Amino acid sequence: MIFDVRLSKYVQKSMKKAFQKGSKVKEITRLSLEQLESSPYVNSLRLEGSKKGMRRIHVGNTKWRILFSICEECRERNEEKLNKCFNCNEMDVKTVIVRDFDLRKRIYKKKTPIFRP
Repeated sequence: MIFDVRLSKYVQKSMKKAFQKGSKVKEITRLSLEQLESSPYVNSLRLEGSKKGMRRIHVGNTKWRILFSICEECRERNEEKLNKCFNCNEMDVKTVIVRDFDLRKRIYKKKTPIFRP
């Protein structure tokens, strides 16, 4: 089943900044996003604590991480309020929302912004 992967403006800006550091990060990130599109549950881990309701994947063997939520899982577990989606009810259940993209040392410490397409 193909999922629709959506990036917020915040994530797009973060990726653009990271991609200036090298094309390797860009290519590996593209592959990771393709993996989310085809099978977001594979190789991802559900998060706890302040990031509850989200999942994470490693971007290749780098220090970069992608935090995301899956609308299907979010609705099944009634986590809509935790994930703070701007227009949750308008999105298809087969939607993956990429919520953050950053280095491991920073991504778990900062507050995740509200998703706005």
